[in-house]
Amino acid sequence: MATGLTSRLTRGKLADMPENPPSHAQTPVDLFQKARDHGVTPDYVRAMRDGGYGSLPLAEIIKAKDHGISAEYIRGMRDAGYGSLPLPELVNLRDHGVTPEFVRELAAAGYTKLPLDMLLRIRDHGVSPEYIRGMKGLGYSLAPDELVRARDHGVTVEYVRDLAALGYEKQPMDALIRLKDHGVTPEYARDLKALGYDKLSLEDLTTLRDYGLTADRIRSANSRAGSRLPVDMLKSLAAGGMR
Repeated sequence: MATGLTSRLTRGKLADMPENPPSHAQTPVDLFQKARDHGVTPDYVRAMRDGGYGSLPLAEIIKAKDHGISAEYIRGMRDAGYGSLPLPELVNLRDHGVTPEFVRELAAAGYTKLPLDMLLRIRDHGVSPEYIRGMKGLGYSLAPDELVRARDHGVTVEYVRDLAALGYEKQPMDALIRLKDHGVTPEYARDLKALGYDKLSLEDLTTLRDYGLTADRIRSANSRAGSRLPVDMLKSLAAGGMR
């Protein structure tokens, strides 16, 4: 019955329904009325048919319309390498903001023919084409999973760029993630560098930050000692409860 309804829609018969349809549930008339209420026109049904979705029940066509599935979207996703997708998968991509433009930009950055679940993960976790380009420009050509992980931990392009400017360029991504997780910011590294600690390893930066040794506390300790204390001594003092 649904196929017949779709056929009647494509012939422009949407307006031919009786004024007072029967009251029982989900009659053909109910479906036509619902289609009309949801903006499903004969042209839309034809476009869905031309896009390869001609055998859908009318209820599914209504759902596609409600979720913003247009002929342009179907065409764009097909041209981007994702044609003939089942409607639920197409709707899911659309709902998560995966557009043909997004897919094309990922492909231009070198990420082609990604599985649908990875497309969704990348989009949901805020990995944008701009983020990918920025990380590549800094020397990080990462796998999709690594991009998602870096983004989830707050390792931004700016964070990596600012650390590189302080002499911490081309560090392993795992090390950068650990640094970020421990609250080591470029500002913190910069403040320590201004105190003369400009050769610190990432491990030293992490340890000093974990001990809560701010630039002010280190400055105060150095002032009391009358000289710049070595990093190992700062750590020992902090471990002993330095104030």
